[in-house]
Amino acid sequence: MGERKTLINYLISAAGVGVIVFDIAAGGAAGFDWRGFLFFTAFFLLIEKFPVYFGDIKLSLATTVIISAYMIWGNVIAAALATVCIFTSSLIESKGYISIQNAGLYAVSFYTAGAVTDRFITSFFPFKTFYILYVVIYVLMSFIVNYILLYIFLVNMNKTAYKEYWSESALWELFSYVLIMPSAIILALLYNWGNLLLLAVAVVCIFMLEYNFYLMRKMMYTNRKYTALYEMAGLINSNLELKETCDMVLHTVSSVIKYSFAGIYLKDDNGVEAELAASVFDGDFEGIKPMKSCDEGVVGRCLTLGTGELYPDLQLSRNFKSDELAKFFRCCITLPLNTDNDTVGGIVICHTDERVYTQDDMNILTLLAKQASIAIQNAKRFEEVSLKAITDPLTSVYNKGFLNTILSSIIRSCEEEKRSVSLIMFDIDHFKKVNDTYGHLVGDAVLKEAAKRIRDNVRDNDIVVRFGGEEFVVVLPGLSGEEAMAVAERIRDAVSASPVVTPTDSVYLTISGGIAEFPVTAESAEKLIQHADRALYVGSKMCGRNKVSIYET
Repeated sequence: MGERKTLINYLISAAGVGVIVFDIAAGGAAGFDWRGFLFFTAFFLLIEKFPVYFGDIKLSLATTVIISAYMIWGNVIAAALATVCIFTSSLIESKGYISIQNAGLYAVSFYTAGAVTDRFITSFFPFKTFYILYVVIYVLMSFIVNYILLYIFLVNMNKTAYKEYWSESALWELFSYVLIMPSAIILALLYNWGNLLLLAVAVVCIFMLEYNFYLMRKMMYTNRKYTALYEMAGLINSNLELKETCDMVLHTVSSVIKYSFAGIYLKDDNGVEAELAASVFDGDFEGIKPMKSCDEGVVGRCLTLGTGELYPDLQLSRNFKSDELAKFFRCCITLPLNTDNDTVGGIVICHTDERVYTQDDMNILTLLAKQASIAIQNAKRFEEVSLKAITDPLTSVYNKGFLNTILSSIIRSCEEEKRSVSLIMFDIDHFKKVNDTYGHLVGDAVLKEAAKRIRDNVRDNDIVVRFGGEEFVVVLPGLSGEEAMAVAERIRDAVSASPVVTPTDSVYLTISGGIAEFPVTAESAEKLIQHADRALYVGSKMCGRNKVSIYET
């Protein structure tokens, strides 16, 4: 289907070129000046050296040459000049078969514009007297036809990027006509007068206009780049969490470049896998893996080598044609997040169209990635420091201070959602005897293993806390007392199922627990802890240990 649609583009192009050739053969090139034609061709190609790009759309003041040719030689030669110039320009840019489509697009656009202008205006206004009116009609018609055909061509080629810059490119082109139309009239008049000196001066002036037009667009792009760099610099000194920092980095990147998918991958502690820490999609791309091996595809290459690359078309890349990203996207940029001595992650930006990104995009994103590396590294350090402040250093579960901070907010949240919160208080049975018999190093190993067995038997969103000494607390949002009892029994069985193996001996453990439920048997965070503690000691410890009890009023 895609090939059939592209064939339509070539048929339209062939039809446009064919009409021009037929018209020339039928005598439509009477009074034609070959030297002038070559002069205007060379001038067109010179102006095209400084275009303004909007993805697949290229703008310049080169249309000045075509409009002048229309006023000098008429519609057929002007359309032929447009066809030859665009075809040659596209070949110079190594666009291959696309050169035919580009040439045909201009052939149809300008020939149609000239035919309409000649047909409907000539009978009312003399050509020589009303230059400006002819130019305005010719320009407007070529603009309308060109954008209609351009839309058809891009859709048939399955392009999507044009949607992102269509309005902006159209406005820039309309603005360029403010410069193009008077320049074209002056150029045509000077050519007809045969004043070569003034013609040369006009050519230089038009070229300078084109160069300044190019610089103005560059300046706006540069301003956007430095604005993004300023925003990224602000992230470096912020105290945002890692996820927030990654999201802000992608937000800043999106202000500079359009994408179908952008993501930040961060290496794990072992440097073997990378996790998708943040991502944004412009569309529905199910199947993007959240974890990637550090030697897998374009992302793995970026993480392993610590270098960024621009891939114009992933699906034509021999090495990465089978990459998961190539299933969804064509053009891709990868950027490493480098620290002083390591690559901690990478940014990947993809688009569904091929050859969307340029080296200019790569250069600005490289600068942003350097700033982002510092911001993300700072966020990681801030997260590590924050985590240490709420983590028990021995067992790596949360500490009592974190429980005091978080429990009230969990209760409020569940109360708003009309859900229960259960809390289990655990105590390792006869732990003092372990310390006295085997020593404190073995006691520490026992605590670490007990904490691990507890954590392995709860949900990801449950909170495991070392409450103090050999006591642990488990907070179970959304579970009733009876449901918490099932969790507690699973933990009790897991703790006593096998001995804790230490360098000196194997230690068998049992554990006792007490459960309280909000709001059934406790109306606040403080009461929840107190009642679970009482259930532990009165219901379990005083009744033989190695059991779990629920607090009862």
